[in-house]
Amino acid sequence: MASDSSSPISGWRGSRYPAVAGNDIARGLYLTSLGRIAHPASSAYPTPGHPPEFQFSWHTGRTLGDFALVWVERGRGTVETPLLGRANMEPGSVLLLPPGVWHRYKPDPETGWVERWVCANGSYLHRLRTNGVFPSTPEIRPICDRNALDVAFDQLQARSEGNCLWVSGLTLSAVALALGEIEKSPDGVSGNDSSGDPLVDASIHFIRTNCHRAVGVDDIAKHAGISRRMLERRFARTWLRSVAQELTLARVRRGRDLLSEKSLTVKEAGYAAGFGSARHFISAHRRIFGTTPGFARHQS
Repeated sequence: MASDSSSPISGWRGSRYPAVAGNDIARGLYLTSLGRIAHPASSAYPTPGHPPEFQFSWHTGRTLGDFALVWVERGRGTVETPLLGRANMEPGSVLLLPPGVWHRYKPDPETGWVERWVCANGSYLHRLRTNGVFPSTPEIRPICDRNALDVAFDQLQARSEGNCLWVSGLTLSAVALALGEIEKSPDGVSGNDSSGDPLVDASIHFIRTNCHRAVGVDDIAKHAGISRRMLERRFARTWLRSVAQELTLARVRRGRDLLSEKSLTVKEAGYAAGFGSARHFISAHRRIFGTTPGFARHQS
């Protein structure tokens, strides 16, 4: 898509898809796309002109091979993924998308929006995901420092005609600002990952640290000291996922980590992560990520 090169950086609108050479890949982090586009209320979305791997429609959605940051500068809209379901995108919020996850989003027809995005890839980002720094599933987070992210975006846009070491550094800066500073609370749930209900947060921590054991929803409720029905109600009020979904997700994430760090088979990783069989691990992984765990390990 053409961009208005005569406008100041801070007012730039358009999109770029820099070429990626072998030495860019060798650096471990490279930019694949960047853009800032205004979509007025009631206008058609998305605009045409993007490469096929980035183009999509609300009807079909898409699955990217890259890590993506998408944030709303003005206006609001809707995002949908298999795990999030449908969620609101508000001004100052950023959608963190790992590769390989089906998704779709669009502005509210009554408000439109100004969206910005950065897409990147490389072994360094895959390590961040493996280590839990970049989320393994889509997340919507508030931007901690909008001004700093705006400046990082403008600096990246000014050099994004091609990839180089400087562009890699600026891309990492934008990623870091989108992720925000995360301080761990005593119960082990990060401030940006808190439900706002201490009991739900404590239950999430229990799930994530005990998912490899033979625990179920009843065991989690017993640990929380309330009935299963009450625990499920409190999750429904304050959290994106149900208790059972959180337990399955924790096990899938642990299985993925085991596959990436150790020489285990899919069956061994599934059992070690708390699944009763390889079939259950594979089924849950496909439902959440759209691929089998073996395929995901091959791609990482």
